[in-house]
Amino acid sequence: MRKKVTIILSCLIAFFATFTAISVWRVIEAAPNFPEPVTETIDQLRIVLITENQSTDFWKQVERGAIEAAEEQDVLVEAWAGFGTEDQDFNRNLETAIYSKVDGILVQGQDTDAFKELTKIKAAFYGVPIITIGEDVPAEDSLRKTYVGSNQQQAGRLLAERVAEKMNFTGEVIVVGDEQPSYMQKQRLQGVEEAFQQYSEVSFTYQGMGDTKEEIMTATTERMNLSPDATAWIVLDSDITYFLTQEISRRTQVDPYLLYSFDEAPEAQALLQAGIVDGLIRQRPKEMGEVGLRLLVEWIRGETVPLDSTGYETPILIEEAGS
Repeated sequence: MRKKVTIILSCLIAFFATFTAISVWRVIEAAPNFPEPVTETIDQLRIVLITENQSTDFWKQVERGAIEAAEEQDVLVEAWAGFGTEDQDFNRNLETAIYSKVDGILVQGQDTDAFKELTKIKAAFYGVPIITIGEDVPAEDSLRKTYVGSNQQQAGRLLAERVAEKMNFTGEVIVVGDEQPSYMQKQRLQGVEEAFQQYSEVSFTYQGMGDTKEEIMTATTERMNLSPDATAWIVLDSDITYFLTQEISRRTQVDPYLLYSFDEAPEAQALLQAGIVDGLIRQRPKEMGEVGLRLLVEWIRGETVPLDSTGYETPILIEEAGS
């Protein structure tokens, strides 16, 4: 009996030993066919474009340019725009992007304390590079890497020179902007002043406007009463243009006046086509988006370091009614 048990146990041991040996051999044979371990991972850069409002054609063009450039660079770009009041959504979007530690931010510059704090302190702390696009703020106030967009001072100068030419270099001009001009409007105003200094018989008055339709129209009426001999208007903030022309047309005809502005406002092109506005500074928003995205990616990848802090200019021209 004991002999039979020994024989059975020996057979079982031999069977399991043979089975184990076969399994090990199969593993060894199969080893060369195992997939190679992944030694590299590809992380797609994530860029965020932040603007106040993307319902206008100007900022839609900026977004389109950035998206097309992102596809060429194989990076991800997201466009965020606010729809709240008092810049609440805009600042919230900017702060969210910074805290999310995105790879970079393209942003419409805002001449506000909140914007400067977010870009100069929080973005710098988290190491998020920022490029302002379309509208700038001073580099020392924001620590932005660079600016991409129109040379606003040159644009103001170009507009004033055209108006002076249309006036035969004599007469009074009303220059319109916000009651507290933004950095961009100050640059445009500086260009206007430089141009008019060349013409001793051209004078101009700056008129600040409020934020609401009623405030703009009231200020327009008051300025027309104070400057009855003025024959031209230069509007530095294109959002004012529509309400300003409404008030002028309510009191008199717009035709006798020369009226020049910029192209950011959604109504700007319609006013030009209707002949209510005589001319606009036309900018290249799509090119702004393309160049801004490309430069930001190049900076992140270390291909263009440092960027030119003075900015990268995109072309401008004057488009006039009937042209």
